[in-house]
Order: sequence, then structure tokens, then C-alpha cells
Amino acid sequence: MKGKTKFKVLFLANWYPDKKNPVGGIFIKKHAEAVSRLCDVGVLHVSGTEAQKNKYEIESSIENRILIVRVRYRIPRRKIPFLTKYRHLRGSFSGLKILKESRGRPEIVHVNVADSLFGLVAVALKFLKKTPYIITEHNSAYTDENGSFHKMPVHSRLLLKLIFKEAASVTAVSDYLLKSLKKNFPIKKSTYVISNVINTPKEIAFEREQGRIRALCISLLADKSKNLTGLIKAFSEAAGKRGALVLDIVGDGPDRRMLEGLARELGLLDKSVFFHGLVPNEELEGFFRRAHFFVLSSNYETFSVATAEALAHGIPVLITECGGPQEFVTEERGIIVKKKDMKSLAAGLELMASRWASFDPAKLSAYAREHFGPTPVSEKIYQVYEKIFAP
Repeated sequence: MKGKTKFKVLFLANWYPDKKNPVGGIFIKKHAEAVSRLCDVGVLHVSGTEAQKNKYEIESSIENRILIVRVRYRIPRRKIPFLTKYRHLRGSFSGLKILKESRGRPEIVHVNVADSLFGLVAVALKFLKKTPYIITEHNSAYTDENGSFHKMPVHSRLLLKLIFKEAASVTAVSDYLLKSLKKNFPIKKSTYVISNVINTPKEIAFEREQGRIRALCISLLADKSKNLTGLIKAFSEAAGKRGALVLDIVGDGPDRRMLEGLARELGLLDKSVFFHGLVPNEELEGFFRRAHFFVLSSNYETFSVATAEALAHGIPVLITECGGPQEFVTEERGIIVKKKDMKSLAAGLELMASRWASFDPAKLSAYAREHFGPTPVSEKIYQVYEKIFAP
């Protein structure tokens, strides 16, 4: 920190962990905590729910050196779009007032995920208060594989184009996502690829049982994007050829019941395929220690924190050609197979079951720490801040 300006940074986060959703937007939280090593960081998180009794609830707390203001508003039961947006914006400016009174005016606004009213708030702060803003994008909506951006109303797309156009800088968590952003938006300012931050273990350690090979999948259980039906079917084929192969699926989501039903139909549920549900971050360590390799079966991913964290734990990875992770998974770190191709995934599972021991855990871990740890990521973000104020 010696010799560096300690910028006052305001993170605007539509997604951020809270009591009701402790893992929602956790990648934004990790970015904020990393940046707080070098800057004075405050976070504003605004969210709405129909179940809330009061029209607005505001909560402030200090978490890991960061002042976080959470504003929750009641969504009208009739779901009137204008009123919902008004409450979000009013809640945003109420939260901004609290942050200003506690920390002073920010020098930089850091918008996380532009597809929210926070992008409009950042534009307003730029023109009214002369405060520059940068965008860090995580959202796969802009990729061709997802395509949600092109299904948005015309006015929403025009607003997003304005938000990206006025940003002092735009960063994305992978080159795959950055190329999609440039394809869809008039981005003329500086652009950078800055990865997500991952949890790194204090040491590499394994607790693998004898006689069984465990594949680990950590994922949102949403089949359209994650292709978990394809993974379970591919696993069924691979396990039939390769005995003692086990699949641990960690996570929850809208398709869990359907996926468990598929595993039951194939005679795998609680025999060789195990669903563990949502697991707190601190408990994931045990799953990494027991795993022989990690598997990602997605149709598209902007980065994949779970894949990078598997490498940090010294575990080789098997991934599909899904975008972001392809930028850091090489032959030295794992195997890449075709996406939406059950046969290719099954062959990959068989190959990894026989090759997992050939990968060097120390090299896997060192690579992940050097590229995705809090220190290297925070320094990259800080350099973006510095360039905004460079003469």
C-alpha cells in the first residue's frame, strides 16, 4: 500500500450475499474484499421481495473491513413495473445517503452486473456528481449461447448500451465474455479481463478413500445452462465400463428433483451418484479433499469459480467447451470435451478416471493461486482505478 492512493470506492451490487441467500453474488463479495486490501470500499446492495412487511428496510454492517448497506424494498403484489423500479431507485438513493454520511463521497463507482437499475444510478452519479464509474460484468446473458440480451425489450437494450458507453472502463471475468460485450455494446473506453477471486486452501491435502474414484461437481442445479442431465447419463455409461466410479453433486437449484429422479431411474441415486445440496463455503474443503477430479458439464460459463478452486486444491478438471474455463484449462491441468455431447463427456470421464494421478497437484495449485488469488486480482483492479485518474 506504500506510495499508493487509497481510493474511496463504492461497489453497487444487485447481487450480494445476505441472510436469505448466503451464496448469491458471492463472487462480487470476493472482488470487494480483495479491493479492500488497497482501497476504502463501501457496498450498496438493493433487493426486492413480495414477502416483506415494510415498504423499505435498511441495514448497515461492517464485514471484513467493508461498510455494507443493504436496502430491501417490498415488490407490489400486482407487479407494476414502474412502481417496482421506482422503489429500487428510491432505495438506492437512500442507501447512497447513508454511505456518504459514513464514508464521504466516493471517488470511483464500481458497478457489478450492468443489467440492473444500478447502471442507471452510476450514470446519474457521473453526470450529477462527476464521479467516474467502471463496470465489471459477470452475466452470461450477453453471450450467443445464452442469448437473453437479444430477448430483452428494446428500451432495456438501449439503456444498457448507454450504461456501457458512459463507463470509464469495462472489465469482464473472461475474454469469452468480453468479446460478447464488445459485440453487443458501443464500448470505446479501456477494457480488461480480470478474473473472479477464488478461495485458496492453506495447504494441499487429500483424504481419498481406497478403491473408489470420486468425481466432484459443484453447480447450480439448473439443467438448461449446466447440462446436468447430460452429466448423469454420461456418468451412467462411464460407470458401467469403469467400476468404483462415484459422482458427488454439490449445490441446489430448480431442477434438483428432476435430476434426482433421473439418477434414480438409472439405478445410480445414493449408490454411485450422491446429491449433497447447498453446502457452506467453509464445508467445501472436505469435498475437494476427497475428490480425485472435478467435472464441469455446462453449456456456457463466463468463468467458473468452482473449476478454478478445484485447481487451487490440486485437483485436475474435466470441462466441456463452454467458454470462460477454456482460457485456463490446458492439457497440464485437465481435459476438455465437446459440449452437449454425452458420448464425448462419457469418454472424458473414463479417461480422467484413469489419468487423474498423472497431474501434478502442486503445479495445479500454484497456477490457480498466482492467477485467481485475492492479491493478483486486487492489483489488477487497482491498476484500472489508477488509469482513470492518470494525466
